[in-house]
Amino acid sequence: MFRFVNNLKIRSRKLPRLDKIKSKSGFDFYEFNNLTNEEYKFLYEYAQPSNIIAGYASKNLYELSFKFIRVDLPELFKQNNDIAIIESIMIQQYRRFDISKADWKQIIYFMKWIMQEYERLNKAEKKHLSSEPDLKMVSAGVNNMDEFGYRPVIARIAKDWNMNIDEVWKLPYHTIYSKMKEDKIWSDIQDKYNKALEAEIKNKR
Repeated sequence: MFRFVNNLKIRSRKLPRLDKIKSKSGFDFYEFNNLTNEEYKFLYEYAQPSNIIAGYASKNLYELSFKFIRVDLPELFKQNNDIAIIESIMIQQYRRFDISKADWKQIIYFMKWIMQEYERLNKAEKKHLSSEPDLKMVSAGVNNMDEFGYRPVIARIAKDWNMNIDEVWKLPYHTIYSKMKEDKIWSDIQDKYNKALEAEIKNKR
């Protein structure tokens, strides 16, 4: 679970069903950094996902660059810093975005939206782009390519589209995903055709 690690104090409003963690003194500022893991999980569980924060609406994640989604964002997740994640998404869309204008509920709602959107992208890739490698390919060491991540894919697309690799990285995620899905479908068709042809040749012998 992601946590806010800066010492920023954010103005809070009363939130239904979250009174269990309301300050007894009823102060106007809620120090998000002081939330325990249990309190954060409780807030997150009942949060309503929202792509709106501090008066701005974010684009869908698949509209952002492929490099940001598959290289930059995973690194930000490792830092475990909600604010850095949110700012990285919003500032590239709105130059005047100011996270200090968001209350702590908006931060949690927005983080839940991010995580749900990101999970959808992961599930789509797993469903449409992944497959069990051929045993011969495995024995040849195809799994060693995993350490290079998406770089070989981007390089191949750059060659196919006659583009610079850096330009391809900057394309929207959905553009690269669609290309990878198309290539996967054609690859599956070719594999099935080759296997059918091989079986036909064997039967004629």
